[in-house]
Amino acid sequence: MSGIQAPTDQLLILCLITHSFDVWHMPQGCSTWPAIWETGLNNWPSEGEIDILEGVNDAGTNTMLIHTSTGCTLPTNRDQTGRDRGTQCDTLANPAGCGASDPRRNSYGPSFNDNQGGWFAIERTESFIRIWFWPRNGNPPVEVRNGNGQINTDAWVS
Repeated sequence: MSGIQAPTDQLLILCLITHSFDVWHMPQGCSTWPAIWETGLNNWPSEGEIDILEGVNDAGTNTMLIHTSTGCTLPTNRDQTGRDRGTQCDTLANPAGCGASDPRRNSYGPSFNDNQGGWFAIERTESFIRIWFWPRNGNPPVEVRNGNGQINTDAWVS
């Protein structure tokens, strides 16, 4: 499992939501930019953007980022298993956004495809954002693996 936690006070929260994605394959190679992301409908970056899965070309691992308008940062010390990708989410100060990258090679690109993909999940509340990834040969929670039922992240390893 890998993930980031971030405050959501600068992101448009339409509802409290938890959902998962079962991804078997993604485009790979030069000039590809596979991504799964959420954003507001009308006013980027003021309504925020959350990149659940993103990379360019054959980047080695998945990058989970947040892009916002002025004033949004992540805490320096936060509970995550991913590699730190910065704390400045403001796209004017840092166009790359803030977040984490998954240290596992099978989280993105050719290695992801060779492993027949995996599952991603996101939980968005008024207090935080959490993102998880389990490789195909991993052990995701039953509700993620089966794609049905109520998702309850309280029992998930963080």
